[in-house]
Amino acid sequence: MRQLLRETDAYRRLVKEADGGKLSHAYLVVFDDGKYLPLALTEFAKVLFGVRENEYGEYNSSAEKRIAGLIDGGKYADCRFYPKDGKRLTAEEAAEIVEECHVKPVEGDVKVFLIDKFDEALAPAQNKLLKVLEEPPMGVRFLLGARKEYSVLATVLSRTARLEIRPFPLEAVKECLLRAFGEKFTENDVAVCAAAGGGSIGSSENYLLGGLYERLSSVAFSLALAKERDLPRLIKEVGDTKQKKELFALLSIIFRDALLLKTTNRGVNKKRLLLPLEQKRTGQVCVERSLRALVKAQEYIVEAEKQIKFNAYFPQCLEMCLVNIIKENNG
Repeated sequence: MRQLLRETDAYRRLVKEADGGKLSHAYLVVFDDGKYLPLALTEFAKVLFGVRENEYGEYNSSAEKRIAGLIDGGKYADCRFYPKDGKRLTAEEAAEIVEECHVKPVEGDVKVFLIDKFDEALAPAQNKLLKVLEEPPMGVRFLLGARKEYSVLATVLSRTARLEIRPFPLEAVKECLLRAFGEKFTENDVAVCAAAGGGSIGSSENYLLGGLYERLSSVAFSLALAKERDLPRLIKEVGDTKQKKELFALLSIIFRDALLLKTTNRGVNKKRLLLPLEQKRTGQVCVERSLRALVKAQEYIVEAEKQIKFNAYFPQCLEMCLVNIIKENNG
């Protein structure tokens, strides 16, 4: 996971700014993976302290190795982690940070504050940091972690540089899961969870370890193959599920694989399928859906996902998306 983070555009940009002496005093790190957002913050913090592994995966000195280890363990005196209880930043903790900003670093000339779940902090806590975010004491830097930025105050956004860690490619997520859990789960289970995670390794791991992959894949294929008359019943069974994003991600991949089967006359190499061990069920979708329906499916899914982001009613969006795909099929 650390290596994947170091290969992101956000990390490379931070390194480039550090090497060029153009670091901002505050960054908003946007990463829609709550499980690994703290890890991303620690990796980025190392860059701010000038600590990085070389091309051989080693630190250049024992001093750098020591600092990196302390940062990873949350014990480096000049790298402060908040919120302390792992929940969300409080106004009291924000006030504490303001005071700590004026205390000189212990070991060097840099002090870094890492604040996880900043998007969950209430307005009073965010407001208390505005002044130090705009005019921090010499050597003080901030890394604010957020899954989404819409709940971060505009006044905070205007005082921070934005670093976005985009969703990881499906194949990268799958390989990461196989390395970690390949002995416990089949490749198909891993592939389904990687697809359901929508580029989030943390979410994919949770589905895999929580045993949700069988139900998610079963529901997704049932919807992809559904007749219009069956949709009301199926949508009711799905309900206002918590796995909205994951279900749409799986549907998108199922229709993508079906389209690949549809347009490959001489048989498709399983390695090109994102769900290779689901070729039988994907083949059914390929037969049931027309070429036009499979092509337009991606457009309708993207539109439904956009509507969900703006708090549209999920069952209705899902049903309309599938109705449109079926209509394209019958048109």
